[in-house]
Amino acid sequence: TNRKTPKMPELNTARLENTSQKSPKTQNQPFLSLKTITLIFLFTNIFSALFNGINDCDETYNYWEPLHHLLFPSKTSFKTWEYDSKYALRSWFYLFLHSLPIYIHSHWLKVGHAVLFQFLRVGLAACTAMSQAFCFKNINNKFGPNISKLFFFFSAFSAGTFISSTAFIPSSFCMILSYCFLGCCSVLQRLGANYFLNLKFPS
Repeated sequence: TNRKTPKMPELNTARLENTSQKSPKTQNQPFLSLKTITLIFLFTNIFSALFNGINDCDETYNYWEPLHHLLFPSKTSFKTWEYDSKYALRSWFYLFLHSLPIYIHSHWLKVGHAVLFQFLRVGLAACTAMSQAFCFKNINNKFGPNISKLFFFFSAFSAGTFISSTAFIPSSFCMILSYCFLGCCSVLQRLGANYFLNLKFPS
């Protein structure tokens, strides 16, 4: 009784090669498009600009009020003692950077003070949203969609981001720069800056 051994099915190696070549691209596809991610970041930050109050007294007396004094020195305004030339504990440079886009609207277009207030907060919200989207893109390309998804939800819907995205304080400015720096890491690596990114400091 001679039994014929069944033939094993042949593997389609060409198909396997094609799937292996496509896998890196499909693995780095975000769960939402970058445009949608940017719009969600922008919506949540503008919502903070419109409905989030000022949560810190330093934001009022050390930044908003001196900015008003810098823009309208002849009107009723005051500066805290930290900005006085006798002590000079705080620099006017941070306020000067934010006063540049407002100066045109305040002195040439004669926009009201309340509109200027919201204009600056919406501008901070837009800058934060762009830096968040830039950072999200780099995290997705570097670590994949799962990590970028966690970053998106923690960054877009957390209470800390809701407060700090439109806060007129230097720590929020540092947060925006941190997002930009994280987004530039892959760009620096492509430019051959691995030496600076892999520096090891002695403990």
